[in-house]
Amino acid sequence: MKTKLYCLFTMLGFAAGLVSGQNLLINGSFEFPNTNGTIYGYAYFPGGSNGIPGWTTILNGVEYGAPSESFDGKIQTYHGVAEDGTYAIDLPPLTFTGGGIQQTFPTVAGDTYAVDFYMGNVVYAGRDGSGTLTVSVANVTNFFAFTNLAAFEQWGARSFNFTAVSNLTTLTFWSFDDPAAHFSQLDNVSVTLLQAGPPVLAINLYPGIQINGTSGQTYVLEYSTPSDTNLVQLQYITLPTPSNLVYDVTSPGTITKAYRAFQYLSSSTLGSEVPVNVVGLVPGIQLIGAAGHNYTIQYTDSLSPTNWQSLSNFTLTTSTSTSFDPGTSVTKQRYYRGLLVY
Repeated sequence: MKTKLYCLFTMLGFAAGLVSGQNLLINGSFEFPNTNGTIYGYAYFPGGSNGIPGWTTILNGVEYGAPSESFDGKIQTYHGVAEDGTYAIDLPPLTFTGGGIQQTFPTVAGDTYAVDFYMGNVVYAGRDGSGTLTVSVANVTNFFAFTNLAAFEQWGARSFNFTAVSNLTTLTFWSFDDPAAHFSQLDNVSVTLLQAGPPVLAINLYPGIQINGTSGQTYVLEYSTPSDTNLVQLQYITLPTPSNLVYDVTSPGTITKAYRAFQYLSSSTLGSEVPVNVVGLVPGIQLIGAAGHNYTIQYTDSLSPTNWQSLSNFTLTTSTSTSFDPGTSVTKQRYYRGLLVY
């Protein structure tokens, strides 16, 4: 009997408390409510300073300035403008090795966030227009570089994603560039929640192979392609029950192989052969979603009236997961839907 299969998709809910697109950082553009003691738009903040609202400096601190006024507080010189607002920071502070800045903000463990920022540079006062920085957040650390060979300020966008591991997360930028040879300017930093959209489902049919053995025992499933009798290893299976279904995802849509299973004894030794039975082609429902979010796949044999039942529930560790439904052998048609739980 051939079963007709259909895919649907929908959404169930979202994590509460944070809005997608909202910058979770305070003062991502490093602005002051006033000049705050700057001279020609310039100030130096040593490590451990909270002088820039929302931020704490680390290592030997940062230099702070308005490119439209000056880079050093000594000569009023116009080199361009900040990427956003009036001020930007320079991570390697002059005469010191190593400078940085950080901020801690609220997150939801398991949710995915985007970090966006701009790097700036300019050729001026012995600096060659190149600069680098390192940024870390949660368990992610990335290295970025930016070069501008002109004597007028330019900015380049940089971004990456991370998954939060706790309800508070710290974002840290730092640079160990030689401050006499390089600027490494930073501006317009944002962290935004990436909400997962509706999951996408795709169905394929895979050979279902029933292995009969001993619970808790590991077996090696091998196959040959007639008329070739040479065996090729397919997968290792530890049986949770005496009889268990496994699936050959290397052969979608066809049953062209002969399968055999052997008791696994060591990497170089196989034990006795156990019975296997190919039950037919089984639907594999692939759900495509966002890593770190929880999903469910449901099915029904009729849309009028609907009686949705759960096929699988899981949290995505990558962007896809496949669930198998051997129950289609007793129905003429079946509908599937994927739901985002949180």
